[in-house]
Amino acid sequence: MPAPAPTAGKPRLRWPWYALLIIAGVSVGGWVYQRNHSTKWNVASARLALHNHRLLEAEDRLRGALRHAPKDSQVLFLAARVARRRGALDDAEAHLRACEHDPATDPDVWVFEKKLLDVQRRGVSADAEPKLRAWADQTKQDRTLIYEALAEGCLKELRIPAAMTFLDEAVREAPDNIVALRRRGRLHLQLGNLQEAVADFRAAADLEPAHAEGRALLADSLVKTGRFQQAAPLLEQLRTERPDDVTVLIGIALCHVAAREFDQAAALLSQALERQPGHALALLERGRLELEQNRPELAEGWLRKSLAADPADRRAHYMLFQCLRLQAKDEAADRQLADAKRVVADLNRLREIITDELARRPGDVGLHHELGVLYLRNGQAKQGIDWLERALKLDARHRPTHQALAEYYDKAGQPDRAAVHRGKLN
Repeated sequence: MPAPAPTAGKPRLRWPWYALLIIAGVSVGGWVYQRNHSTKWNVASARLALHNHRLLEAEDRLRGALRHAPKDSQVLFLAARVARRRGALDDAEAHLRACEHDPATDPDVWVFEKKLLDVQRRGVSADAEPKLRAWADQTKQDRTLIYEALAEGCLKELRIPAAMTFLDEAVREAPDNIVALRRRGRLHLQLGNLQEAVADFRAAADLEPAHAEGRALLADSLVKTGRFQQAAPLLEQLRTERPDDVTVLIGIALCHVAAREFDQAAALLSQALERQPGHALALLERGRLELEQNRPELAEGWLRKSLAADPADRRAHYMLFQCLRLQAKDEAADRQLADAKRVVADLNRLREIITDELARRPGDVGLHHELGVLYLRNGQAKQGIDWLERALKLDARHRPTHQALAEYYDKAGQPDRAAVHRGKLN
Protein backbone atom coordinates (compact mmCIF):
# COMPACT_ATOMS: atom_id res chain seq x y z
CA MET A 1 0.00 0.00 0.00
CA PRO A 2 1.22 3.53 -0.65
CA ALA A 3 2.55 5.51 2.34
CA PRO A 4 0.13 8.04 3.85
CA ALA A 5 0.48 11.59 2.62
CA PRO A 6 2.20 14.00 4.98
CA THR A 7 -0.05 16.27 7.09
CA ALA A 8 -0.51 19.69 5.54
CA GLY A 9 0.51 22.86 7.43
CA LYS A 10 3.44 23.90 9.67
CA PRO A 11 5.60 21.19 11.23
CA ARG A 12 5.06 20.52 14.97
CA LEU A 13 7.65 22.11 17.27
CA ARG A 14 9.04 19.75 19.82
CA TRP A 15 10.56 21.69 22.78
CA PRO A 16 13.14 19.77 24.71
CA TRP A 17 12.49 19.61 28.48
CA TYR A 18 15.48 21.77 29.36
CA ALA A 19 14.21 24.61 27.16
CA LEU A 20 10.94 24.66 29.07
CA LEU A 21 12.90 24.81 32.33
CA ILE A 22 14.92 27.75 31.03
CA ILE A 23 11.75 29.66 30.09
CA ALA A 24 10.20 28.94 33.51
CA GLY A 25 13.39 30.02 35.24
CA VAL A 26 13.53 33.27 33.30
CA SER A 27 9.89 33.98 34.19
CA VAL A 28 10.42 33.30 37.90
CA GLY A 29 13.65 35.28 37.89
CA GLY A 30 11.89 38.22 36.27
CA TRP A 31 9.14 38.08 38.88
CA VAL A 32 11.69 37.93 41.74
CA TYR A 33 13.67 40.82 40.22
CA GLN A 34 10.52 42.90 39.85
CA ARG A 35 9.45 42.12 43.42
CA ASN A 36 12.88 43.00 44.84
CA HIS A 37 13.07 46.16 42.76
CA SER A 38 9.60 47.17 43.97
CA THR A 39 10.59 46.53 47.60
CA LYS A 40 13.77 48.59 47.28
CA TRP A 41 11.85 51.44 45.67
CA ASN A 42 9.21 51.35 48.41
CA VAL A 43 11.88 51.34 51.13
CA ALA A 44 13.75 54.25 49.53
CA SER A 45 10.50 56.20 49.11
CA ALA A 46 9.51 55.47 52.72
CA ARG A 47 12.91 56.67 53.98
CA LEU A 48 12.54 59.93 52.07
CA ALA A 49 8.96 60.44 53.28
CA LEU A 50 10.01 59.71 56.87
CA HIS A 51 12.94 62.13 56.57
CA ASN A 52 10.41 64.76 55.47
CA HIS A 53 8.09 63.79 58.36
CA ARG A 54 5.31 62.62 55.98
CA LEU A 55 4.05 59.67 57.97
CA LEU A 56 1.03 58.71 55.88
CA GLU A 57 3.12 58.56 52.72
CA ALA A 58 5.82 56.53 54.49
CA GLU A 59 3.22 54.15 55.90
CA ASP A 60 1.70 53.63 52.46
CA ARG A 61 5.10 52.76 50.93
CA LEU A 62 5.96 50.42 53.77
CA ARG A 63 2.63 48.64 53.46
CA GLY A 64 3.64 47.66 49.92
CA ALA A 65 7.14 46.66 51.03
CA LEU A 66 5.80 44.48 53.85
CA ARG A 67 3.61 42.56 51.39
CA HIS A 68 6.69 41.43 49.46
CA ALA A 69 9.25 41.34 52.27
CA PRO A 70 7.46 40.77 55.60
CA LYS A 71 10.70 39.75 57.37
CA ASP A 72 13.04 42.38 55.94
CA SER A 73 14.72 44.11 58.90
CA GLN A 74 14.95 47.48 57.12
CA VAL A 75 11.25 47.44 56.34
CA LEU A 76 10.31 46.35 59.85
CA PHE A 77 12.46 49.01 61.49
CA LEU A 78 11.02 51.81 59.36
CA ALA A 79 7.50 50.50 60.00
CA ALA A 80 8.24 50.59 63.75
CA ARG A 81 9.35 54.23 63.60
CA VAL A 82 6.31 55.31 61.57
CA ALA A 83 3.94 53.46 63.92
CA ARG A 84 5.54 55.00 67.01
CA ARG A 85 5.37 58.54 65.64
CA ARG A 86 1.72 58.00 64.73
CA GLY A 87 0.97 56.77 68.24
CA ALA A 88 0.39 53.10 67.34
CA LEU A 89 2.73 51.91 70.09
CA ASP A 90 1.73 48.23 70.08
CA ASP A 91 2.42 47.98 66.34
CA ALA A 92 5.74 49.76 66.81
CA GLU A 93 6.80 47.32 69.52
CA ALA A 94 5.81 44.30 67.42
CA HIS A 95 7.84 45.53 64.43
CA LEU A 96 10.87 46.28 66.62
CA ARG A 97 10.70 42.86 68.24
CA ALA A 98 10.58 41.21 64.81
CA CYS A 99 13.82 42.81 63.64
CA GLU A 100 15.73 42.87 66.96
CA HIS A 101 17.98 39.86 66.36
CA ASP A 102 18.44 40.22 62.60
CA PRO A 103 22.18 40.61 61.80
CA ALA A 104 21.26 43.35 59.30
CA THR A 105 19.78 45.52 62.08
CA ASP A 106 22.07 48.25 63.40
CA PRO A 107 22.03 47.64 67.19
CA ASP A 108 22.70 51.29 68.09
CA VAL A 109 19.87 52.56 65.92
CA TRP A 110 17.56 49.82 67.24
CA VAL A 111 18.32 50.72 70.87
CA PHE A 112 17.72 54.41 70.10
CA GLU A 113 14.30 53.68 68.60
CA LYS A 114 13.40 51.36 71.49
CA LYS A 115 14.25 54.11 73.97
CA LEU A 116 11.98 56.56 72.16
CA LEU A 117 9.19 53.98 72.23
CA ASP A 118 9.68 53.43 75.97
CA VAL A 119 9.55 57.19 76.59
CA GLN A 120 6.21 57.45 74.82
CA ARG A 121 4.76 54.33 76.42
CA ARG A 122 5.85 54.96 80.02
CA GLY A 123 5.56 58.73 80.05
CA VAL A 124 7.94 61.41 81.26
CA SER A 125 7.52 62.37 84.91
CA ALA A 126 8.94 65.53 86.42
CA ASP A 127 11.58 63.42 88.20
CA ALA A 128 12.68 61.65 85.01
CA GLU A 129 12.74 64.75 82.81
CA PRO A 130 16.24 66.12 83.71
CA LYS A 131 17.96 62.82 82.90
CA LEU A 132 16.09 62.46 79.61
CA ARG A 133 16.81 66.06 78.67
CA ALA A 134 20.52 65.49 79.30
CA TRP A 135 20.38 62.43 77.06
CA ALA A 136 18.68 64.48 74.33
CA ASP A 137 21.32 67.21 74.56
CA GLN A 138 24.23 64.79 74.41
CA THR A 139 23.12 62.29 71.79
CA LYS A 140 24.27 62.46 68.19
CA GLN A 141 21.01 60.96 66.95
CA ASP A 142 18.15 62.97 65.42
CA ARG A 143 17.23 65.39 68.22
CA THR A 144 13.92 66.48 66.70
CA LEU A 145 12.70 62.88 67.06
CA ILE A 146 13.84 62.84 70.70
CA TYR A 147 12.08 66.09 71.57
CA GLU A 148 8.96 64.89 69.76
CA ALA A 149 8.95 61.64 71.76
CA LEU A 150 9.62 63.48 75.02
CA ALA A 151 6.65 65.74 74.31
CA GLU A 152 4.43 62.68 73.81
CA GLY A 153 5.77 61.22 77.04
CA CYS A 154 4.93 64.41 78.92
CA LEU A 155 1.43 64.40 77.45
CA LYS A 156 0.95 60.85 78.72
CA GLU A 157 1.63 62.24 82.19
CA LEU A 158 -0.65 65.21 81.40
CA ARG A 159 2.27 67.59 81.83
CA ILE A 160 1.09 70.17 79.32
CA PRO A 161 3.66 72.99 79.79
CA ALA A 162 6.59 70.53 79.60
CA ALA A 163 5.11 68.97 76.45
CA MET A 164 4.79 72.40 74.86
CA THR A 165 8.43 73.18 75.68
CA PHE A 166 9.64 69.96 74.02
CA LEU A 167 7.48 70.59 70.95
CA ASP A 168 8.97 74.07 70.69
CA GLU A 169 12.43 72.49 70.75
CA ALA A 170 11.44 69.85 68.18
CA VAL A 171 10.28 72.57 65.76
CA ARG A 172 13.33 74.73 66.49
CA GLU A 173 15.56 71.74 65.73
CA ALA A 174 13.67 70.97 62.49
CA PRO A 175 11.22 73.67 61.29
CA ASP A 176 9.86 71.19 58.72
CA ASN A 177 8.83 68.64 61.38
CA ILE A 178 5.19 68.40 60.35
CA VAL A 179 4.39 65.92 63.13
CA ALA A 180 5.58 68.32 65.83
CA LEU A 181 3.88 71.30 64.18
CA ARG A 182 0.49 69.57 64.13
CA ARG A 183 0.89 68.25 67.67
CA ARG A 184 1.80 71.72 68.92
CA GLY A 185 -1.13 73.19 67.01
CA ARG A 186 -3.53 70.75 68.71
CA LEU A 187 -2.05 71.67 72.07
CA HIS A 188 -2.48 75.37 71.33
CA LEU A 189 -6.13 74.70 70.45
CA GLN A 190 -6.59 72.82 73.71
CA LEU A 191 -5.17 75.78 75.63
CA GLY A 192 -7.19 78.34 73.67
CA ASN A 193 -4.17 79.83 71.88
CA LEU A 194 -6.04 80.10 68.59
CA GLN A 195 -3.67 82.38 66.66
CA GLU A 196 -0.71 80.13 67.47
CA ALA A 197 -2.73 77.08 66.41
CA VAL A 198 -3.52 78.67 63.04
CA ALA A 199 0.16 79.44 62.48
CA ASP A 200 1.23 75.85 63.21
CA PHE A 201 -1.49 74.24 61.12
CA ARG A 202 -0.81 76.60 58.22
CA ALA A 203 2.92 75.82 58.30
CA ALA A 204 2.17 72.07 58.33
CA ALA A 205 -0.35 72.38 55.49
CA ASP A 206 2.15 74.31 53.38
CA LEU A 207 4.70 71.53 53.88
CA GLU A 208 2.19 68.73 53.15
CA PRO A 209 -0.74 70.12 51.16
CA ALA A 210 -2.13 66.67 50.27
CA HIS A 211 -2.67 65.70 53.91
CA ALA A 212 -6.46 65.86 54.37
CA GLU A 213 -6.40 65.77 58.17
CA GLY A 214 -3.87 68.59 58.20
CA ARG A 215 -6.10 70.73 55.99
CA ALA A 216 -9.06 69.92 58.22
CA LEU A 217 -7.15 71.12 61.29
CA LEU A 218 -6.22 74.35 59.52
CA ALA A 219 -9.80 74.93 58.36
CA ASP A 220 -11.15 74.30 61.86
CA SER A 221 -8.69 76.75 63.42
CA LEU A 222 -9.56 79.37 60.79
CA VAL A 223 -13.26 78.98 61.59
CA LYS A 224 -12.55 79.29 65.32
CA THR A 225 -10.72 82.58 64.69
CA GLY A 226 -13.52 83.92 62.47
CA ARG A 227 -11.56 83.74 59.19
CA PHE A 228 -14.46 82.28 57.28
CA GLN A 229 -13.41 83.45 53.82
CA GLN A 230 -10.06 81.67 54.21
CA ALA A 231 -11.68 78.56 55.63
CA ALA A 232 -14.47 78.19 53.04
CA PRO A 233 -12.41 76.92 50.05
CA LEU A 234 -10.53 74.47 52.25
CA LEU A 235 -13.78 73.14 53.68
CA GLU A 236 -15.44 72.78 50.27
CA GLN A 237 -12.45 70.79 49.01
CA LEU A 238 -12.59 68.59 52.11
CA ARG A 239 -16.30 68.03 51.57
CA THR A 240 -15.64 66.46 48.17
CA GLU A 241 -13.06 64.16 49.76
CA ARG A 242 -14.92 63.41 52.99
CA PRO A 243 -18.63 63.94 52.35
CA ASP A 244 -19.71 62.29 55.63
CA ASP A 245 -17.36 64.27 57.87
CA VAL A 246 -19.61 66.03 60.42
CA THR A 247 -16.94 68.55 61.42
CA VAL A 248 -16.57 69.66 57.81
CA LEU A 249 -20.33 70.09 57.43
CA ILE A 250 -20.47 72.21 60.59
CA GLY A 251 -17.56 74.34 59.41
CA ILE A 252 -19.26 75.08 56.09
CA ALA A 253 -22.50 75.83 57.94
CA LEU A 254 -20.69 78.44 60.05
CA CYS A 255 -19.31 80.06 56.90
CA HIS A 256 -22.91 80.38 55.67
CA VAL A 257 -24.00 81.84 59.02
CA ALA A 258 -21.25 84.45 58.77
CA ALA A 259 -22.61 85.36 55.33
CA ARG A 260 -26.19 85.50 56.76
CA GLU A 261 -27.19 82.53 54.59
CA PHE A 262 -29.30 80.88 57.26
CA ASP A 263 -31.23 78.38 55.13
CA GLN A 264 -28.06 76.84 53.72
CA ALA A 265 -26.57 76.70 57.22
CA ALA A 266 -29.66 75.00 58.66
CA ALA A 267 -29.62 72.37 55.90
CA LEU A 268 -25.97 71.52 56.55
CA LEU A 269 -26.47 71.32 60.32
CA SER A 270 -29.44 69.02 59.76
CA GLN A 271 -27.23 66.75 57.65
CA ALA A 272 -24.63 66.73 60.42
CA LEU A 273 -27.22 65.81 63.04
CA GLU A 274 -28.64 63.06 60.86
CA ARG A 275 -25.20 61.47 60.93
CA GLN A 276 -24.53 62.17 64.64
CA PRO A 277 -27.70 63.17 66.53
CA GLY A 278 -25.84 63.83 69.78
CA HIS A 279 -23.03 65.94 68.35
CA ALA A 280 -22.61 68.75 70.91
CA LEU A 281 -21.16 71.31 68.50
CA ALA A 282 -23.82 70.71 65.83
CA LEU A 283 -26.55 71.10 68.47
CA LEU A 284 -24.92 74.27 69.79
CA GLU A 285 -24.68 75.82 66.33
CA ARG A 286 -28.29 74.86 65.58
CA GLY A 287 -29.30 76.75 68.72
CA ARG A 288 -27.10 79.70 67.78
CA LEU A 289 -28.77 79.78 64.36
CA GLU A 290 -32.20 80.10 65.96
CA LEU A 291 -30.91 82.88 68.21
CA GLU A 292 -29.51 84.71 65.17
CA GLN A 293 -33.03 84.70 63.76
CA ASN A 294 -34.58 85.88 67.04
CA ARG A 295 -36.30 82.57 67.84
CA PRO A 296 -35.21 81.99 71.46
CA GLU A 297 -37.98 79.48 72.18
CA LEU A 298 -36.60 77.20 69.45
CA ALA A 299 -32.98 77.90 70.39
CA GLU A 300 -33.60 76.80 73.98
CA GLY A 301 -34.32 73.18 73.05
CA TRP A 302 -31.22 72.85 70.90
CA LEU A 303 -28.99 74.41 73.55
CA ARG A 304 -30.29 72.17 76.32
CA LYS A 305 -29.48 69.15 74.13
CA SER A 306 -26.03 70.57 73.51
CA LEU A 307 -25.38 70.99 77.22
CA ALA A 308 -26.58 67.44 77.87
CA ALA A 309 -23.90 66.28 75.43
CA ASP A 310 -21.18 68.64 76.75
CA PRO A 311 -21.94 70.18 80.16
CA ALA A 312 -18.66 72.14 80.16
CA ASP A 313 -19.33 74.26 77.05
CA ARG A 314 -19.33 77.83 78.33
CA ARG A 315 -20.78 79.16 75.06
CA ALA A 316 -23.84 76.95 75.34
CA HIS A 317 -24.35 78.06 78.95
CA TYR A 318 -24.30 81.74 78.07
CA MET A 319 -26.48 81.30 74.98
CA LEU A 320 -29.05 79.41 77.02
CA PHE A 321 -29.01 82.27 79.53
CA GLN A 322 -29.75 84.69 76.67
CA CYS A 323 -32.62 82.50 75.44
CA LEU A 324 -34.22 82.41 78.86
CA ARG A 325 -33.84 86.15 79.39
CA LEU A 326 -35.34 86.90 75.96
CA GLN A 327 -38.35 84.76 76.92
CA ALA A 328 -38.72 86.62 80.24
CA LYS A 329 -37.98 83.42 82.19
CA ASP A 330 -36.10 85.48 84.73
CA GLU A 331 -35.71 82.97 87.57
CA ALA A 332 -34.50 80.26 85.21
CA ALA A 333 -32.20 82.80 83.54
CA ASP A 334 -30.66 83.75 86.89
CA ARG A 335 -29.99 80.11 87.71
CA GLN A 336 -28.51 79.58 84.28
CA LEU A 337 -26.24 82.61 84.65
CA ALA A 338 -24.99 81.22 87.96
CA ASP A 339 -24.28 77.89 86.25
CA ALA A 340 -22.44 79.68 83.44
CA LYS A 341 -20.26 81.62 85.88
CA ARG A 342 -19.48 78.42 87.81
CA VAL A 343 -18.43 76.63 84.61
CA VAL A 344 -16.20 79.53 83.55
CA ALA A 345 -14.60 79.63 87.01
CA ASP A 346 -14.02 75.86 86.90
CA LEU A 347 -12.45 75.99 83.43
CA ASN A 348 -10.21 78.89 84.42
CA ARG A 349 -9.13 77.00 87.52
CA LEU A 350 -8.40 73.88 85.44
CA ARG A 351 -6.20 75.87 83.10
CA GLU A 352 -4.43 77.55 86.01
CA ILE A 353 -3.58 74.23 87.67
CA ILE A 354 -2.50 72.44 84.47
CA THR A 355 -0.43 75.25 82.97
CA ASP A 356 1.11 76.65 86.15
CA GLU A 357 0.62 75.07 89.56
CA LEU A 358 1.08 71.43 88.56
CA ALA A 359 4.42 72.23 86.91
CA ARG A 360 5.64 73.76 90.20
CA ARG A 361 4.13 71.07 92.46
CA PRO A 362 3.91 67.85 90.39
CA GLY A 363 3.61 65.63 93.47
CA ASP A 364 0.83 67.60 95.16
CA VAL A 365 -2.00 65.13 95.79
CA GLY A 366 -4.39 68.01 96.51
CA LEU A 367 -3.96 69.44 93.00
CA HIS A 368 -4.58 66.03 91.43
CA HIS A 369 -7.71 65.61 93.55
CA GLU A 370 -8.97 69.08 92.67
CA LEU A 371 -8.48 68.47 88.95
CA GLY A 372 -10.42 65.21 89.20
CA VAL A 373 -13.33 66.86 91.01
CA LEU A 374 -13.44 69.77 88.55
CA TYR A 375 -13.52 67.44 85.55
CA LEU A 376 -16.22 65.24 87.08
CA ARG A 377 -18.34 68.27 87.99
CA ASN A 378 -18.26 69.37 84.36
CA GLY A 379 -19.27 66.07 82.83
CA GLN A 380 -15.82 64.90 81.75
CA ALA A 381 -15.78 61.59 83.58
CA LYS A 382 -12.79 59.97 81.88
CA GLN A 383 -10.44 62.84 82.69
CA GLY A 384 -11.87 63.14 86.19
CA ILE A 385 -11.37 59.47 87.05
CA ASP A 386 -7.87 59.59 85.58
CA TRP A 387 -6.80 62.49 87.80
CA LEU A 388 -8.37 60.96 90.90
CA GLU A 389 -6.59 57.67 90.27
CA ARG A 390 -3.33 59.59 89.85
CA ALA A 391 -4.01 61.23 93.22
CA LEU A 392 -4.30 57.78 94.82
CA LYS A 393 -0.97 56.77 93.32
CA LEU A 394 0.55 59.68 95.23
CA ASP A 395 -1.38 58.90 98.42
CA ALA A 396 -3.34 55.64 98.52
CA ARG A 397 -5.18 56.73 101.69
CA HIS A 398 -6.24 60.19 100.52
CA ARG A 399 -9.75 60.40 102.00
CA PRO A 400 -11.19 63.24 99.81
CA THR A 401 -10.24 61.29 96.68
CA HIS A 402 -11.83 58.05 97.91
CA GLN A 403 -14.93 60.06 98.85
CA ALA A 404 -15.13 61.64 95.39
CA LEU A 405 -14.74 58.28 93.65
CA ALA A 406 -17.35 56.63 95.91
CA GLU A 407 -19.87 59.39 95.10
CA TYR A 408 -19.12 59.16 91.39
CA TYR A 409 -19.55 55.38 91.22
CA ASP A 410 -22.77 55.58 93.25
CA LYS A 411 -24.24 58.01 90.71
CA ALA A 412 -22.91 55.91 87.83
CA GLY A 413 -24.76 52.83 89.14
CA GLN A 414 -21.61 50.91 90.07
CA PRO A 415 -22.16 50.13 93.78
CA ASP A 416 -19.37 47.54 93.98
CA ARG A 417 -16.74 50.06 92.95
CA ALA A 418 -18.28 52.68 95.23
CA ALA A 419 -18.08 50.23 98.15
CA VAL A 420 -14.35 49.67 97.56
CA HIS A 421 -13.63 53.38 97.96
CA ARG A 422 -16.08 53.83 100.80
CA GLY A 423 -14.30 51.03 102.63
CA LYS A 424 -11.10 53.05 102.50
CA LEU A 425 -12.82 55.82 104.48
CA ASN A 426 -13.24 53.66 107.61
